[in-house]
Amino acid sequence: MSAKRSAPLDRGRTGQGVESHRQLATTKPGRQARIISPDCLADILDALPIYAATLGDLRHDGRNRWKMLCPLPDHADGRPSFAIIPGRSGHPLAACSCGFRGDAVRLARTLNPALSFRQAAALVAASAGITVEEIDVPEEDLDAMKRERLAKAAEPPPLPELPPDFEERHRAARARLWGSPDLLAKAEEILGIPAAVIRSLCYTSDALGWASGRLCYLYEHALKFRNPPGVEPRFKVEIGRPAFPWRWHFAARPEVVEVFLTESESSAVALIASGFEELHPKQGKPASAVIACPGNGFPEHWGPLFKGKRITLVFDWDGKSDAAREKTARILSKHASRVAILP
Repeated sequence: MSAKRSAPLDRGRTGQGVESHRQLATTKPGRQARIISPDCLADILDALPIYAATLGDLRHDGRNRWKMLCPLPDHADGRPSFAIIPGRSGHPLAACSCGFRGDAVRLARTLNPALSFRQAAALVAASAGITVEEIDVPEEDLDAMKRERLAKAAEPPPLPELPPDFEERHRAARARLWGSPDLLAKAEEILGIPAAVIRSLCYTSDALGWASGRLCYLYEHALKFRNPPGVEPRFKVEIGRPAFPWRWHFAARPEVVEVFLTESESSAVALIASGFEELHPKQGKPASAVIACPGNGFPEHWGPLFKGKRITLVFDWDGKSDAAREKTARILSKHASRVAILP
């Protein structure tokens, strides 16, 4: 573990997805600032599907979201992994397996790095036939608007509504895998780790289980299924929504100092099988835990969960995870005692 290197941190920016709410104002005499009007900005943010359709073949998937091949140039996309989904702010958000997550203006700026916020907003507006309207506001009001929006981005969303039988289905999924040698053998083949390790991960609220003929990752507030090869999407949350990282309750223990954070549940399982986790202090070494992001990024409001911990990020180096790695390191650096990246 001595090969760890410090993460590239940029303390001057917030997490992905909130950049569009940090307008660069033009200062005018009398301490006035010129910004895009809030109503116009809302229309521009809502135009994300229209703007995305100019970048590729955007298709509605029959639910409340759209999918297309990722338009970002830094990775190849063999299947539609770029999705437009409802965002907490009420405006649509784009999310991709490459780690990108953001609104319409952020997408435009990512594709066109030389554009300012105002220019990127104008680009999106033009794609939807929106006339950009600007207003003058006192600078002190602008500062208050920025603080309010950044604070809102850091607020945790409400817990998801769950069906009445969720706890029973949760318990049944864990018990089904734990008690079946045949299912344990199937899970061993899928994950490539010993059945004994898999069985040890069937006890808690964040666990492995088996339901509807599939391996599933169980969260306290969600059931995420792993579909067989050839079935898309490969991973799918069918009940609830992950409100915390997978196995977060282990990292929350006061005696746990070292936390290994992976970008997927299967990666976390592999680290546990490799002996990275030791939940009790041993031979003078601090306790350690392995946890995972649920695959939809690392939101700003998760940062305080890791206050004072020593974090090691274990993300893939295939080029698809670079943005997610940098964003996660940036958020955690505000709260953790140390953030390192495992090469």
